[in-house]
Amino acid sequence: MTTLVSVKNWKISRPWPLISPNIVAVSNPLRLGFNVVGHLRIHVDIGRIDQVAQQLKQIPALWFIVKTSGASTCIDAEFKLKLQSI
Repeated sequence: MTTLVSVKNWKISRPWPLISPNIVAVSNPLRLGFNVVGHLRIHVDIGRIDQVAQQLKQIPALWFIVKTSGASTCIDAEFKLKLQSI
Protein backbone atom coordinates (compact mmCIF):
# COMPACT_ATOMS: atom_id res chain seq x y z
CA MET A 1 0.00 0.00 0.00
CA THR A 2 1.34 3.46 -0.89
CA THR A 3 0.32 6.46 1.18
CA LEU A 4 0.25 9.88 -0.47
CA VAL A 5 0.82 13.06 1.55
CA SER A 6 0.21 16.48 0.03
CA VAL A 7 1.98 19.53 1.47
CA LYS A 8 1.08 22.67 -0.48
CA ASN A 9 2.08 21.70 -4.04
CA TRP A 10 4.43 18.87 -3.05
CA LYS A 11 3.35 15.28 -3.26
CA ILE A 12 5.34 12.76 -1.24
CA SER A 13 4.76 9.12 -1.96
CA ARG A 14 5.90 6.66 0.68
CA PRO A 15 5.44 2.90 0.69
CA TRP A 16 5.39 2.56 4.51
CA PRO A 17 2.09 3.71 6.02
CA LEU A 18 3.52 3.99 9.57
CA ILE A 19 6.31 6.47 8.77
CA SER A 20 5.43 10.18 8.71
CA PRO A 21 7.52 12.60 6.64
CA ASN A 22 9.53 15.18 8.56
CA ILE A 23 9.27 18.64 7.04
CA VAL A 24 11.69 21.26 8.30
CA ALA A 25 11.75 24.95 7.39
CA VAL A 26 15.24 26.43 7.27
CA SER A 27 15.73 30.17 7.24
CA ASN A 28 18.71 32.23 6.18
CA PRO A 29 19.56 34.46 9.19
CA LEU A 30 21.57 36.87 7.03
CA ARG A 31 18.55 37.54 4.80
CA LEU A 32 16.44 38.07 7.94
CA GLY A 33 18.66 40.97 9.00
CA PHE A 34 21.10 39.20 11.33
CA ASN A 35 24.61 40.19 10.33
CA VAL A 36 26.52 37.92 12.73
CA VAL A 37 25.76 34.21 13.08
CA GLY A 38 27.87 31.46 14.57
CA HIS A 39 28.23 28.22 16.46
CA LEU A 40 29.95 27.55 19.81
CA ARG A 41 31.23 24.25 21.18
CA ILE A 42 32.26 24.36 24.82
CA HIS A 43 33.91 21.31 26.39
CA VAL A 44 32.61 21.00 29.95
CA ASP A 45 33.25 18.75 32.93
CA ILE A 46 30.24 16.41 33.24
CA GLY A 47 29.58 17.59 36.80
CA ARG A 48 29.19 21.23 35.68
CA ILE A 49 27.30 20.81 32.40
CA ASP A 50 23.89 21.78 33.86
CA GLN A 51 25.35 24.83 35.61
CA VAL A 52 27.08 26.01 32.43
CA ALA A 53 23.93 25.43 30.35
CA GLN A 54 21.89 27.53 32.80
CA GLN A 55 24.45 30.34 32.56
CA LEU A 56 24.33 30.22 28.75
CA LYS A 57 20.52 30.49 28.79
CA GLN A 58 20.97 33.99 30.24
CA ILE A 59 22.60 35.21 27.00
CA PRO A 60 19.82 36.50 24.69
CA ALA A 61 21.79 36.01 21.46
CA LEU A 62 22.03 32.24 22.03
CA TRP A 63 18.90 30.76 20.54
CA PHE A 64 19.75 27.03 20.44
CA ILE A 65 21.62 25.26 23.27
CA VAL A 66 22.23 21.49 23.34
CA LYS A 67 24.04 19.39 25.96
CA THR A 68 25.87 16.40 24.50
CA SER A 69 27.84 13.50 25.95
CA GLY A 70 29.87 10.66 24.56
CA ALA A 71 33.56 10.69 23.72
CA SER A 72 33.59 14.25 25.12
CA THR A 73 31.03 16.17 27.14
CA CYS A 74 30.20 19.51 25.61
CA ILE A 75 27.58 22.13 24.99
CA ASP A 76 26.77 23.25 21.45
CA ALA A 77 25.10 26.63 21.01
CA GLU A 78 24.14 28.72 18.01
CA PHE A 79 23.85 32.48 18.06
CA LYS A 80 22.67 35.30 15.83
CA LEU A 81 23.07 39.03 16.34
CA LYS A 82 21.88 42.22 14.73
CA LEU A 83 24.57 44.88 14.95
CA GLN A 84 24.18 48.52 14.01
CA SER A 85 27.53 48.54 12.22
CA ILE A 86 30.26 45.99 11.69
